[in-house]
Amino acid sequence: SSAEGELLEPFVGSVESLIADLPASCATGGFAFSYWHGDRFAADQVQELLARYLGFQHSDIACNNMRDLVSEAHWLTFLSDRLAKRLGGTSKIAAAMPPGAVRKMGDGWMLRAAHRPPVGDSNRAAADVGLLPSVSRWLQPLRYTTDAFSGSKPTLDPQRWLARFDERTDGLWENRA
Repeated sequence: SSAEGELLEPFVGSVESLIADLPASCATGGFAFSYWHGDRFAADQVQELLARYLGFQHSDIACNNMRDLVSEAHWLTFLSDRLAKRLGGTSKIAAAMPPGAVRKMGDGWMLRAAHRPPVGDSNRAAADVGLLPSVSRWLQPLRYTTDAFSGSKPTLDPQRWLARFDERTDGLWENRA
Protein backbone atom coordinates (compact mmCIF):
# COMPACT_ATOMS: atom_id res chain seq x y z
CA SER A 1 0.00 0.00 0.00
CA SER A 2 1.13 3.58 -0.62
CA ALA A 3 0.51 4.39 3.04
CA GLU A 4 3.32 2.15 4.24
CA GLY A 5 7.09 1.94 3.96
CA GLU A 6 9.14 3.97 1.52
CA LEU A 7 6.10 4.98 -0.55
CA LEU A 8 4.48 6.90 2.32
CA GLU A 9 6.08 10.33 1.90
CA PRO A 10 5.91 10.37 -1.93
CA PHE A 11 2.22 9.42 -1.59
CA VAL A 12 1.55 12.30 0.83
CA GLY A 13 3.40 14.68 -1.51
CA SER A 14 1.32 13.51 -4.49
CA VAL A 15 -1.94 13.99 -2.63
CA GLU A 16 -0.82 17.41 -1.41
CA SER A 17 0.05 18.47 -5.00
CA LEU A 18 -3.27 17.20 -6.32
CA ILE A 19 -5.33 19.01 -3.68
CA ALA A 20 -3.31 22.23 -4.08
CA ASP A 21 -4.48 22.38 -7.71
CA LEU A 22 -8.18 21.86 -6.92
CA PRO A 23 -10.62 24.57 -5.83
CA ALA A 24 -11.63 22.60 -2.72
CA SER A 25 -12.75 24.18 0.52
CA CYS A 26 -12.32 20.95 2.49
CA ALA A 27 -11.00 17.49 1.64
CA THR A 28 -9.68 14.51 3.54
CA GLY A 29 -7.38 11.58 2.89
CA GLY A 30 -6.83 8.25 4.57
CA PHE A 31 -8.52 4.89 4.90
CA ALA A 32 -12.21 4.77 4.02
CA PHE A 33 -15.00 2.34 3.30
CA SER A 34 -16.46 2.88 -0.12
CA TYR A 35 -19.68 1.50 -1.55
CA TRP A 36 -22.19 2.41 -4.22
CA HIS A 37 -24.60 4.80 -2.53
CA GLY A 38 -27.64 2.87 -3.80
CA ASP A 39 -26.58 -0.36 -2.08
CA ARG A 40 -28.36 -0.09 1.25
CA PHE A 41 -27.12 -3.51 2.36
CA ALA A 42 -23.48 -2.52 1.83
CA ALA A 43 -24.27 0.70 3.71
CA ASP A 44 -25.47 -1.40 6.67
CA GLN A 45 -22.24 -3.38 6.64
CA VAL A 46 -20.14 -0.22 6.44
CA GLN A 47 -21.95 1.25 9.45
CA GLU A 48 -21.06 -1.83 11.49
CA LEU A 49 -17.41 -1.56 10.41
CA LEU A 50 -17.28 2.17 11.18
CA ALA A 51 -18.30 1.50 14.77
CA ARG A 52 -15.18 -0.67 15.15
CA TYR A 53 -12.60 1.04 12.91
CA LEU A 54 -12.56 4.67 14.04
CA GLY A 55 -9.76 5.70 11.66
CA PHE A 56 -11.82 4.89 8.57
CA GLN A 57 -14.07 7.42 6.94
CA HIS A 58 -17.52 6.69 5.54
CA SER A 59 -18.42 7.43 1.94
CA ASP A 60 -22.03 8.34 2.58
CA ILE A 61 -23.63 10.72 0.10
CA ALA A 62 -24.65 13.00 3.01
CA CYS A 63 -21.11 14.37 3.11
CA ASN A 64 -21.54 15.85 -0.38
CA ASN A 65 -23.67 18.68 1.04
CA MET A 66 -21.26 20.31 3.48
CA ARG A 67 -21.39 23.86 2.01
CA ASP A 68 -18.93 26.03 3.97
CA LEU A 69 -18.50 23.37 6.64
CA VAL A 70 -15.82 20.76 7.30
CA SER A 71 -15.81 17.00 7.41
CA GLU A 72 -14.77 15.08 10.47
CA ALA A 73 -11.08 14.78 11.28
CA HIS A 74 -9.12 12.34 9.15
CA TRP A 75 -5.46 11.36 8.67
CA LEU A 76 -4.98 14.16 6.12
CA THR A 77 -7.33 17.13 6.33
CA PHE A 78 -7.19 19.92 3.76
CA LEU A 79 -8.83 23.27 4.43
CA SER A 80 -9.10 26.45 2.43
CA ASP A 81 -7.66 29.63 3.93
CA ARG A 82 -11.23 30.86 4.36
CA LEU A 83 -12.29 27.87 6.47
CA ALA A 84 -9.06 27.93 8.49
CA LYS A 85 -9.67 31.61 9.23
CA ARG A 86 -13.26 30.86 10.33
CA LEU A 87 -11.78 28.31 12.76
CA GLY A 88 -9.55 31.01 14.26
CA GLY A 89 -6.46 30.38 12.12
CA THR A 90 -4.05 27.49 12.22
CA SER A 91 -1.71 28.70 14.98
CA LYS A 92 -3.66 26.95 17.77
CA ILE A 93 -3.81 23.57 16.06
CA ALA A 94 -0.23 23.89 14.77
CA ALA A 95 0.97 24.39 18.36
CA ALA A 96 -0.62 21.05 19.32
CA MET A 97 1.07 19.12 16.51
CA PRO A 98 4.64 18.20 15.60
CA PRO A 99 6.63 20.50 13.29
CA GLY A 100 5.52 20.09 9.69
CA ALA A 101 2.18 18.45 10.54
CA VAL A 102 0.36 21.69 9.60
CA ARG A 103 1.55 22.97 6.25
CA LYS A 104 0.55 25.90 4.10
CA MET A 105 -0.21 24.87 0.52
CA GLY A 106 -1.56 27.13 -2.19
CA ASP A 107 -4.79 28.70 -0.99
CA GLY A 108 -5.13 26.43 2.00
CA TRP A 109 -3.64 24.14 4.60
CA MET A 110 -2.87 20.47 5.11
CA LEU A 111 -3.15 18.94 8.58
CA ARG A 112 -1.54 15.54 9.06
CA ALA A 113 -2.82 13.87 12.23
CA ALA A 114 -0.33 10.98 12.36
CA HIS A 115 2.69 9.61 10.59
CA ARG A 116 0.62 6.83 8.96
CA PRO A 117 -3.12 6.60 8.32
CA PRO A 118 -4.83 5.37 11.50
CA VAL A 119 -6.93 2.22 11.52
CA GLY A 120 -8.39 2.98 14.96
CA ASP A 121 -9.50 -0.56 15.81
CA SER A 122 -11.66 -0.03 18.89
CA ASN A 123 -11.21 -3.71 19.79
CA ARG A 124 -7.54 -2.84 20.31
CA ALA A 125 -8.12 0.47 22.15
CA ALA A 126 -7.71 2.47 18.88
CA ALA A 127 -4.18 3.24 20.02
CA ASP A 128 -3.02 4.44 16.59
CA VAL A 129 -5.31 7.49 16.23
CA GLY A 130 -2.40 9.90 16.51
CA LEU A 131 -3.52 13.51 16.94
CA LEU A 132 -7.00 13.00 15.48
CA PRO A 133 -8.60 14.02 18.80
CA SER A 134 -6.94 17.47 18.73
CA VAL A 135 -7.77 17.95 15.05
CA SER A 136 -11.36 16.87 15.66
CA ARG A 137 -11.86 19.31 18.53
CA TRP A 138 -10.37 22.13 16.44
CA LEU A 139 -12.71 21.37 13.50
CA GLN A 140 -15.79 20.91 15.70
CA PRO A 141 -17.25 24.45 15.36
CA LEU A 142 -17.64 24.00 11.59
CA ARG A 143 -18.30 20.24 11.43
CA TYR A 144 -21.21 19.38 9.16
CA THR A 145 -24.24 17.57 10.53
CA THR A 146 -26.52 14.93 9.10
CA ASP A 147 -29.58 13.14 10.44
CA ALA A 148 -28.70 9.70 9.10
CA PHE A 149 -26.31 7.74 6.97
CA SER A 150 -27.63 5.55 4.17
CA GLY A 151 -28.81 2.03 4.87
CA SER A 152 -31.86 -0.16 5.29
CA LYS A 153 -31.54 -0.36 9.06
CA PRO A 154 -29.31 2.45 10.29
CA THR A 155 -27.68 1.60 13.59
CA LEU A 156 -25.03 4.29 13.75
CA ASP A 157 -25.80 7.70 15.27
CA PRO A 158 -24.13 9.94 12.67
CA GLN A 159 -23.59 12.94 14.96
CA ARG A 160 -21.99 10.81 17.63
CA TRP A 161 -19.85 9.08 15.03
CA LEU A 162 -18.70 12.36 13.43
CA ALA A 163 -17.61 13.48 16.92
CA ARG A 164 -15.99 10.13 17.78
CA PHE A 165 -12.58 11.65 18.54
CA ASP A 166 -13.75 14.72 20.48
CA GLU A 167 -13.57 13.07 23.92
CA ARG A 168 -10.52 10.89 23.23
CA THR A 169 -6.94 11.58 24.23
CA ASP A 170 -4.31 12.13 21.57
CA GLY A 171 -2.09 9.19 20.75
CA LEU A 172 1.42 9.10 19.40
CA TRP A 173 2.41 10.76 16.11
CA GLU A 174 4.47 7.62 15.33
CA ASN A 175 1.28 5.62 15.38
CA ARG A 176 2.51 2.31 13.91
CA ALA A 177 5.84 0.49 13.76
